[in-house]
Amino acid sequence: LAATPPPRESLTGRRLTGRVQAVGLNFYERPFRGSKRLGVKYLDNLFPVFSQVDGEALGRGNTTWFRLPEGYIHSSFVQPVQPRLNLPVSPFPEGGFPGEITQPYVDARKQPARYSGILYRLYYLSAYWVRALVTDDAGQPWYKLHDDRLDIYYYVPAHSVRRVTPQELTPLSPGVRDKRIVVNLSDQRLTAFEGARVVLDTPISGGLRIIKDEIWNGRYLTPTGKFRVE
Repeated sequence: LAATPPPRESLTGRRLTGRVQAVGLNFYERPFRGSKRLGVKYLDNLFPVFSQVDGEALGRGNTTWFRLPEGYIHSSFVQPVQPRLNLPVSPFPEGGFPGEITQPYVDARKQPARYSGILYRLYYLSAYWVRALVTDDAGQPWYKLHDDRLDIYYYVPAHSVRRVTPQELTPLSPGVRDKRIVVNLSDQRLTAFEGARVVLDTPISGGLRIIKDEIWNGRYLTPTGKFRVE
């Protein structure tokens, strides 16, 4: 390690918070697992991300580590978030609107009250249909969210949800007919095409892979084939 050059560091350019997505994630004195282990961050722990650095490659060759106040943590199981508070939408539109969570996470409750029972934990950038704006006994605004899969309702503080505007939901390149999306499970990448032109290429988390099984060993549970998207 004494001969290891200092990590190449780049500022993110944004004030980011990291959220741990694993049950437990070690962090180290340097961006290498062979360096001194300084501690563990647990599921949903939050920490400021000072910068990202190139370090030891883990997983599928991912060399990106995050520098936090205490040391370095590998990026594979860390979600970078930019927390944001929002004003309640007023006047509230008839029928509601799609909304996006802008906090690292927010607990959805049975009733619009701070100490009401928790039904779910909703995570950053996940989207829900906002059906109503209500206030609690203290006058604090809450959004009533609709779960269309289970057909139930729950409540989150209004400041934790951003309204998704109609402009964001307009079709991309409506005049292009030859569009396709290719998902590569082996490389864990998604590529979108308009004709022969690549318009998006990004890493993904494509679903569970069975490792120890006589029949399914090495296969992904993600269904394969050709599908038409509406």
